[in-house]
Amino acid sequence: MKKLIACIALAAVCLALLAVYRGSLPEEKAEVPVPTEVTVEDEDKVQAYRQYTSITLSDAGSTTDSSFVSVEESGVVINRSGHYRLTGSLSSGMVIVNAQDNGTVVVILDGASVHADNCAALYILSNNKTILNLAEGSENSLSSSGEFVSIDTNHIDGTVFAKSDLVINGSGSLTVSSDAGHGIVCKDALVFTGGKLNITAEKKGISANDGIAFTDADIQIKSGTSGIHTGNSDDTAFGDILIYSGNFDIDSDGDCIHSNNYFWLFDGTLTLSSGDDGIHADRTLYIEGGTADITESYEGLEGNKVEISGGEITITASDDGINSSGGSDGFFPGFNTDVFKDNEETDEDEGILISGGVIRINANGDGVDSNTVLTVTGGELFVDGPVNSANGPLDAEHSASVSGGRVLAIGSAGMAINFGSGSTQGSILYFLPSNQPAGTVISLSDAVGNELIRHTSAKAFQAVTVSCPEITAGKTYTLTVGSSSYEIEMTSLIYGEGYSFGFGGPGGPGGNPGWPGGQDGNPPEIPEGGPENGPGGPGGPPGRR
Repeated sequence: MKKLIACIALAAVCLALLAVYRGSLPEEKAEVPVPTEVTVEDEDKVQAYRQYTSITLSDAGSTTDSSFVSVEESGVVINRSGHYRLTGSLSSGMVIVNAQDNGTVVVILDGASVHADNCAALYILSNNKTILNLAEGSENSLSSSGEFVSIDTNHIDGTVFAKSDLVINGSGSLTVSSDAGHGIVCKDALVFTGGKLNITAEKKGISANDGIAFTDADIQIKSGTSGIHTGNSDDTAFGDILIYSGNFDIDSDGDCIHSNNYFWLFDGTLTLSSGDDGIHADRTLYIEGGTADITESYEGLEGNKVEISGGEITITASDDGINSSGGSDGFFPGFNTDVFKDNEETDEDEGILISGGVIRINANGDGVDSNTVLTVTGGELFVDGPVNSANGPLDAEHSASVSGGRVLAIGSAGMAINFGSGSTQGSILYFLPSNQPAGTVISLSDAVGNELIRHTSAKAFQAVTVSCPEITAGKTYTLTVGSSSYEIEMTSLIYGEGYSFGFGGPGGPGGNPGWPGGQDGNPPEIPEGGPENGPGGPGGPPGRR
């Protein structure tokens, strides 16, 4: 081990600053809307290698016929670029990549197993790029145990630890485990183009500084903090996560997927169970396709801006289903009239835009919560919102508008809102005379009985917001809730106003009462029954968040 550490220390002194590689995105993949520092190159997609140098790992003494591989008492060191095939096992050792010629090192795992005590099992110290290939049909494992102990000037804290760009490809499998640290750590760009990985880590499952891209990978992660994480404290332009395709099953105590920059989902299947956010992006979170099933989360999707143009998304959240963190929470939770609109400035990189896809949300907080603007131009959105009056099925700090798509959002009445006057598609907000139970069928039909939209409630509710292209001004519609039906005449494009926190509540539609505004930051109590089109009561003093 002393020789091994000496070799590492010498290489660390000589290590030069390496640039992040760049290249063209695969032609068959969608282009991202903004530049990204992590890309997929043709050489990254190679799945098998015919020529290589063999290295046989063994506790009794590893062997190789290459002069570019140093065999030490506790492991092997690859000193030059090239292709190297590893078989056998080390029960207490390391594999180190320390190529100084700035070429690409291909490490082929073909039935290889390496366990390290208090350090990385695979340590990529110096070279331009390393490709970790999982040979067809092979089963491989890399593991570490115990607290990580420094062996050089680098802060090694993962079972796989790479100082430079790393690619993982192939058609075999790899099990990565770390009982005290991270699973896979890359200090530059990390790309997956194949292979089946099962990662268990006390901390992060996969972590990279400059970004991560996935194509055709099968990833399973159980982690104590984030499942997949990117972030570069030195440059906030880095840290994108791009998923072009693949299967992902992530169970994490922190965010399942966390990007300190942008996130894109183009295709793939995601099953996520999170103690925090299902998917989080510090900047914009884009979903253009694929399937995302967030079975458990605090917030399902969170970004400074969230844009959904395709895919199928199912979210279960203990707080908000979709949250845009851009903008200010302000003094009026759920405020969504145009009262302050002219005085509010919103950034184009803030808010929530839904233009496609099918989204189903079951949230205990707000179903969809934008701290700036909520815009719906297409797709299908079904929300089972909160049962408490402190949240609503939909929430927008500045404004909400709809110009396409289908929306049916239900939940408690205290903070329910409707889309605003900037909408070009009809929308109805209806307050029911009493709470309706879980399992209730809600539908909207036109004047001749054609059903336009239908949903079965997952929990109790009292407010219904519904919008679809068939709703137009001057026509009559029937809202059916369980065994009760309500006739709604659209005298304008928007029927029913949402509750404005701290202000008088609006008059209810036919058969629904008006109600007074809440006091001291508390939502109002909505009585059952009451006169038709009752006037709104005076608003109470607004409370602060």
